[in-house]
Amino acid sequence: MTIEHRCPLCNSPLWPHVSGGHLGWFCRHCEQQVPYSVEETPPQRVVTDHSTVTPQTPQVLTSPVPQTFSLREILQTTVQGIAQFLQADRVLIAQMMPSGEMVVMEECRQRPWKTLLHCHISQFFTFADLETWQQGKIEAIADVSQENEQASTMMALDSLFDVKAKVIVPIRQKDPQVKSTYPHTRSSHRTNAPQRLWGLIIIHQCSGTRQWTPSELGFLSLLSTQLIISIQQDHFYQHLNQINQKLEEIAFHDRLTHIPNRHYFEHYFHQEWRRMAREKQPLSVILCDVDFFKAYNDTFGHPQGDRCLQEVAHTLKYTLHRPGDMVARYGGEEFVIILPNTHPSGALHVAQQMRAAVKRLKLPSANQKVSEYVTISLGVAGIIPSQEMSLKQLLTEADQALYEAKEKGRDQAFFRGQKEVKPSPEFKLHQPTLVSLPPLDNLSPVDLLKSYVGYFLSRGISVSSPIEGILPFDGLVYQYQGYHQNFVNWWRQLEKRSDYKQLSLTGDIHHFEEFLDDGCQVKECTHCNLPIVTPTGHLYGLPGCSLCLKEEGCCQVKDNESESQSEEIFRLLVITDIAENIKTLQQWLRRNEVEAIFINDVKEINDHFLSEPFSAVIIDNNMDKKTIENWVKQLHQYPSLKEVPIIALSEQAGNGIPWLERKLQLEDYVLTPLNGDRLVNYLKDLSVTHSTLTKTDVYWFPR
Repeated sequence: MTIEHRCPLCNSPLWPHVSGGHLGWFCRHCEQQVPYSVEETPPQRVVTDHSTVTPQTPQVLTSPVPQTFSLREILQTTVQGIAQFLQADRVLIAQMMPSGEMVVMEECRQRPWKTLLHCHISQFFTFADLETWQQGKIEAIADVSQENEQASTMMALDSLFDVKAKVIVPIRQKDPQVKSTYPHTRSSHRTNAPQRLWGLIIIHQCSGTRQWTPSELGFLSLLSTQLIISIQQDHFYQHLNQINQKLEEIAFHDRLTHIPNRHYFEHYFHQEWRRMAREKQPLSVILCDVDFFKAYNDTFGHPQGDRCLQEVAHTLKYTLHRPGDMVARYGGEEFVIILPNTHPSGALHVAQQMRAAVKRLKLPSANQKVSEYVTISLGVAGIIPSQEMSLKQLLTEADQALYEAKEKGRDQAFFRGQKEVKPSPEFKLHQPTLVSLPPLDNLSPVDLLKSYVGYFLSRGISVSSPIEGILPFDGLVYQYQGYHQNFVNWWRQLEKRSDYKQLSLTGDIHHFEEFLDDGCQVKECTHCNLPIVTPTGHLYGLPGCSLCLKEEGCCQVKDNESESQSEEIFRLLVITDIAENIKTLQQWLRRNEVEAIFINDVKEINDHFLSEPFSAVIIDNNMDKKTIENWVKQLHQYPSLKEVPIIALSEQAGNGIPWLERKLQLEDYVLTPLNGDRLVNYLKDLSVTHSTLTKTDVYWFPR
């Protein structure tokens, strides 16, 4: 018979609770903790004045209990609390998986007893044992070595792990196919709905035999009942969270153009305004309007007008190169672009790229006399925000600049106080590459994990094992086409490890298991470009990594004072076929302490270039592999470049970076954390410490 414990204040049923490793009771009605004590005989029922009052009333605590826990926290605190309360040598919680396997999910054990964590224990019990647990029967054995216990459940497992005494408590939940009463109501205790086995609570005593008291078994029985309610609540909260995320997407998403709407723009604008004011960095805004759009609708019809807006929105979105930049639909045929950490000159450069990209769509114009294709006009404004300034002021300046761009003839970008900028007729722009990149939704969890780990390995971050610690990788991750054989062979060795699912990147809180269970995806940090893990189903929001969102500034990675500091100016030789706006890019890099010399071909190298040492050479050119390798050979003929790492970008290297919806640019390898001088120092160390790599002519990275 199960004893029902009740609150001394309100007579509501008490629920088992674990706080700080201590077992106790919790009243949901009063939201109070009640201390728990175990006697050799079952505790008497506690009631209020409506019934008999016990002689000794427990003292009520005032500290509240957190409202929700994750499933992992629930299981962890449960095994820790049981182990401390019962002074058991090992406490396990095993879960029945959909495949039929019973796997140990959480464990609390005393040394020197061996661990059973993540062990598949299905092979140690029989179908008859399963039926017994399905009926909810508790098995308590005081001495597993007795003759009449030789046929006990999981005898082989007990022998392998030095078990002298044990208790097995089934955890059952109501069959989801059967409609049942809400579990919090008192009537739910009277329902006879079918129940299925969720898992087991297993308590091991390894130091000696032990007699299990009725009060201990009664408590474990009650705890298993309340544990499954907490598990069901966790599933409910997860489901509710997914629904809220979908609702958030609907609220912040423009259904026609599939980009953020004006409501989300206002939210993001306020956030970036405050952040730029705190960091004293510039914030620029671009207002964009489709020229003669009313005439376009009148000529081609509203369905084709909607199609035009979708094409323009798609092009504006994928012209942006940084994750912190954002384009939103402002209203009708108007769009707004936010560019944090960007001066007006840089925003004007982006606006010119957008103007050219839309024109390259070659959508037929409704006004052929003015322009053959659909064009856009753009107004640019920028400022360093402060508390004395208003957000509306920046939007008003951008709107006035847009008006002046239209007054000057449309199909141009303009910001107030500067003359109209006429783009070169030979202005080139890469087409949006969304279609050519592997869609993240169709990427298998293994491939996503592989690319995520490969990214950080290529920059010197290690993989850690809970058993062996650091697992060193001494080789290359990428080659011109696909992953390097060094990485492929090393990855195969990882997959064969018994702790493969428990591995993680050093310093990362996410284990491989979270990827393999398809429980997470990877996005790009909106501030520092690093890949970060987000829960599956998180469709909207502004993810930030652990290096970001600090009061002292964005992505400030400080070295130890004892470590040698890199050069104040990081000097870079860039071989590229991008001919436009080189001066703007150079100025941007120089503000970030990077001095870049741009050339189109190795033939342009002369003594003037080599008068000062370079930190690295980056080849960002669409030439074939053989041509680039010939260039590398020519570069190695110069003594000052022999020890300098040469990095070449390839669109086919390691399947690219699948979580990006754009091509990687030069700044992705120079300015963001773990790149630039840090990346170069890692490559230098790799070539010095491992002689097999000194013969490598070039280090390939994804474009």
